[in-house]
Amino acid sequence: MQRITKFWLATLLGLFVLGYFLLPLTLPHQARLWVLSVGQGESVLYQDTSGKSLLFDGGPDDTVLSELGRILPPWHRYIDVVVLSHTHVDHVRGLISVLERYRVGEVWESGALYPGGDMVSWHKLIQEKNIPDHIVFAGIEMTIGNTHILTMHPMKSMVGVKVPEAHDATVVLQMTIDSEKILLTGDLNEKHEADIMAWCQPPKCSLQSDILQVPHHGSDTGLSPPFLAAVQPQFAFICVGQNNSYHHPRAIILQLLEESHIPYQRTDTQGGVKITFGRGRFVYENYGSAPR
Repeated sequence: MQRITKFWLATLLGLFVLGYFLLPLTLPHQARLWVLSVGQGESVLYQDTSGKSLLFDGGPDDTVLSELGRILPPWHRYIDVVVLSHTHVDHVRGLISVLERYRVGEVWESGALYPGGDMVSWHKLIQEKNIPDHIVFAGIEMTIGNTHILTMHPMKSMVGVKVPEAHDATVVLQMTIDSEKILLTGDLNEKHEADIMAWCQPPKCSLQSDILQVPHHGSDTGLSPPFLAAVQPQFAFICVGQNNSYHHPRAIILQLLEESHIPYQRTDTQGGVKITFGRGRFVYENYGSAPR
């Protein structure tokens, strides 16, 4: 009798421990977006109210792994969607480390061809791990959990196209959760922004977004005043590294944000940013990740 009692106590304890770890993964929660501090590059993690996750770019090295480890519990080794905005090292190299360490549900990219060993490694891992690889361009609509996603750039399929400039194939996503919109821009420049504004015409399409990723790390070739006026963000963030040789973000971009009365945070001075959405509003805060 005593053995049976001990058996059931051990069973109940095991079920309790298992439930303790698994229940948070099944319960609904607020949508969250983390702007990761990865140095001179960019990486953004989004988690939907359903718990599904999307990682947009990975930064220039494996720093993204320690950043993800700061956010995700140690048993959480699955990312639903990994998006590569374009083929430059400061966006793709960290994603290679992610593919090596995490199980990934699917990959989104432009399909453009660009020389470099990092892209060879990227596609080799996708093939070896048999990860579905989706090509996206303007007008493609997808969902992740309860979040609607619209691709706004590149303007056409870039499969097999050898682009002279990798930025010409930058993937741009507008993500909508309830009434809140997030615009992830990669390394757009002013010409790309003009193309998007010409394509995205109301009532079918609106650029207005509550959260804006400042394009191209705050380079003076991006974030034109007309584009900023079309987006009308309530908050902006800049993915940028400390003491970078490009002198990003440029003073003209910061001045534009300040004159437009748009609050912003930058990863080189303030570290990683966490944005939490809910009840038609959002709040942003640092989550303890150091500036890099």
